[in-house]
Amino acid sequence: MRLLLLCAVWLTANVTIGYVVAPVLFKVLGKMQAGQVMSVLLNGLYFFDLAIILLMIFGLMLTQKCHIKRESWLIASAILVGVNQWFISPKMEWLKLHDMKGQVMQLSFMAWHGVSQVVFLLTLLSFAFWSYKLYRRIQQPD
Repeated sequence: MRLLLLCAVWLTANVTIGYVVAPVLFKVLGKMQAGQVMSVLLNGLYFFDLAIILLMIFGLMLTQKCHIKRESWLIASAILVGVNQWFISPKMEWLKLHDMKGQVMQLSFMAWHGVSQVVFLLTLLSFAFWSYKLYRRIQQPD
């Protein structure tokens, strides 16, 4: 049951920051300021995400209930968070720090932003799917 609580916290934090806070910030603040705030929030969120996922994986390993095939959606979520944190976000930050007035830089930033959003959504979906499978496993033990 503790795992399900962690799943609920993880999903709530991600949906809230990604799909509630972000649109509000971009509506209330200017584009650049909202982007800076979201960058900080997402950086913290990604570390939170990885901490929770790794805690779950290590907890499952310690109780000898971790099966690589069964936890593959959870592992995929961790990999996707890492891709966003250490590959896509730094690229976007680099583009923001350089001349964003150029059309090529703006288009490149928009493309990477789109990739980041898709990876974020895939992370949510893979984690939600794993959470659902966990719930079913708890409801109907082997």
